[in-house]
Order: sequence, then structure tokens, then C-alpha cells
Amino acid sequence: MKRRRVFVDATFLRALLDTGAHCHVTACATFDELLAGYARGTTLLFTHAGMISAVGDHRAADVARVATVMPVRRGIRRTAAKVMSRQPELDLDAAVAVVMMRRTGITEIATCDPRYTQVVDALGGLGAEEPKS
Repeated sequence: MKRRRVFVDATFLRALLDTGAHCHVTACATFDELLAGYARGTTLLFTHAGMISAVGDHRAADVARVATVMPVRRGIRRTAAKVMSRQPELDLDAAVAVVMMRRTGITEIATCDPRYTQVVDALGGLGAEEPKS
């Protein structure tokens, strides 16, 4: 059985915690669905260390219980910098996320940030070859 692989970004995590966020209700409903899949063993959740730090240390343990927190290694940062040079609207966390998603075969993202759709499209989809480090 192929499991659904979903990257969880910081805007999504913050929206879960902030009842006033514009996408709070949607984020909560989506997270409930993701957790149900996680409990059944059909969904794997991922994030990276930069995303965890964006939601605060006291919430990092909560996220790590259900998501694999991937370290941001030097080579990934170098590749992300190349992605950012081609897509200047990206910050480092977003570029790192796109690189990690490509490298690990993650094809979905839980986010409240509209840039991801634009970036994934602009880079030719998540399956596209990334720039060489």
C-alpha cells in the first residue's frame, strides 16, 4: 500500500493554533483528516526544522509526535538558495520545503500560504529535477 505523504508548513501550523487566522477552520478540518489517515497508517506527515521553529518551541513536541521533522542540511540549503535565485518570492523556509519535497517524493502540502501553488507550478511540479548543488 502506498501511503499519502504530506508536508506540513508553518503557516498551516500557525493557523491551527490561531483561532483568528483566515484559514483556521479549514486548517482544523484538514488536520483532522490528516490525523485520521495517520492513525490508520495511510498518511505520513513531514515538516522541517525551520517550520517547527516558526511555531515556537513549546509546540515543537506536539508536531514531532505525528510528523517526521527533517533536518535542514547544508546541501539542501545550497540547493534552496539556487531555487530562491530563480524564484525570488520564496523565503528560505519555503525553498527548503520545495527541495525536501522533491527529494523525498512528497507530493502534497498542508499550507495556508498561496505561494506554494505558484512556486510548484513555476518550478514545473514537484517531480521536476532540482538544480544541482
